[in-house]
Amino acid sequence: MPFEVAIVDPPEVPTYIWIAEKALHLKELNMNPNQIAVTLQVDRTTVLRALRWVKSIPVYATGPFRKA
Repeated sequence: MPFEVAIVDPPEVPTYIWIAEKALHLKELNMNPNQIAVTLQVDRTTVLRALRWVKSIPVYATGPFRKA
C-alpha cells in the first residue's frame, strides 16, 4: 500500500523558552525585567513570558492568573 509523507522541519522553539532558565537566574539575582532584557538582548515582554513559563503560569494569562 503506497503512501506519501511530507517531510518538514520541526517548529522553531520560541525565544522565551530558550532564555527562561537564564532569566530566572538573573531574577534571583534581584535584577528587574528591564535589566534582564538588556542583558539577554531581548525585549521586556519576552522576559516576562519566560519568567511566567518557567513558573508554569500561562504565558498569556488574564483574569485570576494575572498579578498586578
